[in-house]
Amino acid sequence: MKFSPLTQAGALLIGCATAFLVEKRPWQSRTAAYIAGGALAAVIIFACFVDLPYVVLKIAVAALMPLVLLHLAFGQSLMVRLFSVRPVVYIGLISYAIYLWHYPILQALHHSGFGLRGSAVVAVPLTLAAAVASQYLVERPFNKLKDRIGTRNLARPTRTLVNVS
Repeated sequence: MKFSPLTQAGALLIGCATAFLVEKRPWQSRTAAYIAGGALAAVIIFACFVDLPYVVLKIAVAALMPLVLLHLAFGQSLMVRLFSVRPVVYIGLISYAIYLWHYPILQALHHSGFGLRGSAVVAVPLTLAAAVASQYLVERPFNKLKDRIGTRNLARPTRTLVNVS
């Protein structure tokens, strides 16, 4: 039931509200973006030290993240320049690998007896190392192979004559 679309309705509604706000463009306000970014960072840091209910963390991230992301995409401020720094851009490049690796690593640490805080401290460097390794050992070789082979049209459109009587 945890992954039912009905249990995700809150995040969906926040996304809908964000779509309506696109007309007003509040993300271009540096003040609003800094408040949202600071609140988001505070919630995430607070969650590392206090056991917040999952739903509180999920709603806070879902409510604040769209404003921060839209500001980073279309705004102009120090925050935009900070997220354009090379190491941060590299984290963005490997973010999907981070997403793929973080859960199995957290689960392995949890089953090894690490507490929540201990596993978070150990999981971050392990996840980054796994993501970088998979980028160099899996993603890059397969992307080179894809470039060398090229894309093939396996399903080519064919001309057919249709008899309409």
